[in-house]
Amino acid sequence: MICMQGYYIIDRPRGNVSGPMMNPSPSGMRTNSCQAMRWIGLIFFTFTFACDRGAPSVAPPKPTNRLLIVASVFPLGSIAKQVGGDRVDVVWWVESGQALTGHQPTPEQVEQMRRAAAVLTNGLAEAQVTDQFSDAFGDRRVIRLDRFVNESLADSQLWLDATVAKQAAGALADRLASIDPAHAQAYRDRAAACAKELDALSAYGAQVLLELRGKVVCSIGNDYAALGRQMGFTVEPITRDPLVSLDETQRTRLPQTLKQRQAQLLLVEADSPPAVLLSLKNSVGVPVVRIDSLGSSSSRGLDSYEKLLRYNYEQLAVGLRQARGE
Repeated sequence: MICMQGYYIIDRPRGNVSGPMMNPSPSGMRTNSCQAMRWIGLIFFTFTFACDRGAPSVAPPKPTNRLLIVASVFPLGSIAKQVGGDRVDVVWWVESGQALTGHQPTPEQVEQMRRAAAVLTNGLAEAQVTDQFSDAFGDRRVIRLDRFVNESLADSQLWLDATVAKQAAGALADRLASIDPAHAQAYRDRAAACAKELDALSAYGAQVLLELRGKVVCSIGNDYAALGRQMGFTVEPITRDPLVSLDETQRTRLPQTLKQRQAQLLLVEADSPPAVLLSLKNSVGVPVVRIDSLGSSSSRGLDSYEKLLRYNYEQLAVGLRQARGE
């Protein structure tokens, strides 16, 4: 039976009556029943209102039919995200802390290239894998950075040159516009905004690295020639082998090699082991500059192309100040 405000309502299946009103009058029963129904209605309303207030908010739906873009390295993936916005999904092969030289795409990555609307690649090193996915009517699907430079730079890390990256952003916008014409203007607007940011960063780099123009720096490991070309200095590699693989004889010869080449700085990859870097700084006679060529998808790292460029410009500027004895 149901209890409401001190009254008991008849338990009809058993026909038993209990409580203070053993023999209620019809009018009394109507009064009590009406009160009970009002209370039940109030409880139902309160419960419904509480449920509505506690219901989670619904996020706006994401665009459907998003286009897939594959990039060989994270910096190119960052550019693709900026140009494509929420109309694209972006995947990349390599970022900071992973081996760039000799990377072979996995079967899953090859399948992604087969499905991709566009593939952004440095060019020469990946051509054997990527060029098979070019369109039948040209190479617009595979955007190779080495198509924007002369042949002598084709094997360097071309995304380190912001002028090349700007051209790649424009080519990607054109590619996406051709297969998603309903959003063509949005792609081109974002590519223009990207170009504007890169122009501003290039101007900043030229300002802080003015003293380095026309000078020579040396490098160990990755090829930073594209960065030097944009900023007006020459990068001469001592070896393409990673810093950690240098033997004692090679390390012993480094100071003399740098002196002979009149190198102002020595460039190494930023993720080189700290102990090896410290030993190098204490022995080579010129400032050792850490360059991050790959960036990172981690929010604790250089998680955008713009951050990557600014970091490298500032590292070089610090090296210049050290060379002046500051």
